Amino acid sequence: MSIEKRYFPVYLDLTDRRCLVVGGGEVAVTRVESFLECGAEVTVVAEEADSQIRTWAKLGKIRWLRRRVRISDADDAFLVVVTTEDGVEKREVCTSPRMARQLVNSHDDAANSNFIYPAVARSGPLQVAVTSSGKSPAMAQQLRDRIGRELLTDSHGELADFLGSKRPLVTKTLPTYQLRREFWHTVLKSPLTILLQEDDAAAEQLFDELLDSFKNEQVPAEEELALV
Repeated sequence: MSIEKRYFPVYLDLTDRRCLVVGGGEVAVTRVESFLECGAEVTVVAEEADSQIRTWAKLGKIRWLRRRVRISDADDAFLVVVTTEDGVEKREVCTSPRMARQLVNSHDDAANSNFIYPAVARSGPLQVAVTSSGKSPAMAQQLRDRIGRELLTDSHGELADFLGSKRPLVTKTLPTYQLRREFWHTVLKSPLTILLQEDDAAAEQLFDELLDSFKNEQVPAEEELALV
């Protein structure tokens, strides 16, 4: 009995990492754009390319090799995306034994990919990814759109930015993971999200008051020693 494939969800830090895109069409444009947003170094290999790719190349934002792909192009790439419609070129890349050591995605071809793209809804730094494990990308996209339309608002992104800016302070103030976890859950149940939309100063005050209350609940140092 065959075992059904399961994918491991993960987010990658592509900052200053080289990503290779094979093909220069519409799909390649979307992939290149997402890589640039994440700070990657992008190389496109394609005999012809979309006008947007040409523009990025002229501006020096990406490197465009105007030719067919060579397997050696992927030697120092962290991630490879194959978007070409040329079946021969696609097979050359995807079936190369050298690709087994790299992250490779072949567009609309899960069988020749070792990672797949989810459909992602975004609000600021907050991202919600949906995947059907390659079985129905259209269904994943439909759910992504519903999440973005009905659940994920701009206020969620603003809240994530605010909480992220406070993490160093909370880590410094509350010494244990359990205490920090309880604090963050309390913050998320508070009216903070509403206040951020109406009054930044009031939001800051509420956050400080909640943090002070948790700080004051900690066991004094002399009591900790007595418990040892």
